[in-house]
Amino acid sequence: GGIFPDNACRREILNLDVYCNFMTSGCTWIGQLKALELHIESCEYREVQCTQCGQYIQQLVLIKHREIDCPMRLELCPHCKEEVPLQQMQAHVDKVCLEVLHPCPNGCDSPEMKLP
Repeated sequence: GGIFPDNACRREILNLDVYCNFMTSGCTWIGQLKALELHIESCEYREVQCTQCGQYIQQLVLIKHREIDCPMRLELCPHCKEEVPLQQMQAHVDKVCLEVLHPCPNGCDSPEMKLP
């Protein structure tokens, strides 16, 4: 005799009830081991990467993160109304925005002017 797979044992193991890998994050799913992989693909508690900032966020709160918490979410510049990533807004206002008045770069006393 040789070594052979024990299909009866395999079926028995795949039918065992297991908890979701993300149980400690709040998922209450319990199901058969054979269904675990499919559940994990759609589990709201799994971490997914935000395409805007690269942070890993629970699927459950990803939409809120993108709209409210993400440092790279787009916001309107209060001066030119252009959409700018929030994290880059100050640099946009200081160096790029054509609607903001700036002191003369030569240090003269002329009135503030817009960037060229």
